[in-house]
Amino acid sequence: MDKSEFGKRLKKARIARRMTQSELAGDKVTRNMISRIENGVSVPSIGMLEYLAGRLDVPISVLVPQDGDGETLTAAKARFSANEFDKVIEMLEPVAAHGFGKFEFYDEACALLAKSYLTLAVETDDIRERLRLAKLCCEVADVGVYSNNAVLEKALDILSDIAIILQQ
Repeated sequence: MDKSEFGKRLKKARIARRMTQSELAGDKVTRNMISRIENGVSVPSIGMLEYLAGRLDVPISVLVPQDGDGETLTAAKARFSANEFDKVIEMLEPVAAHGFGKFEFYDEACALLAKSYLTLAVETDDIRERLRLAKLCCEVADVGVYSNNAVLEKALDILSDIAIILQQ
């Protein structure tokens, strides 16, 4: 396992859980050791890896590289760049359904999903579909380190507009 890659994963998981290094350290390791691990200076033992994953409430697989996750995200980004938002959703909805910890790039996947939902919501003339897509956008727009308030606000504006239409 590459020290710097593990450190990046640990830090990303810690920040996603909104924990400080001291909170992650708990009573079994020092904050300084967490810093050393996150900066790629030290590598944890298997026991410490299990402890840290437990403190973060994530499977060890979140912290240790997995095959395929990067390829899925790269393919979804390519579809997004090609304005194939329905394909992005098809590829990444299963990721979002499994929740944090099951997919290495969960936060990024949710950000792509939110933007795809929003784009399709804006483009559709079907009010029920617009409502569905805007609600889905709201569910994933504020997830993790890639949360996007602008996307969330636009989705909420769509929901507000629909509510006004339905009250008339």
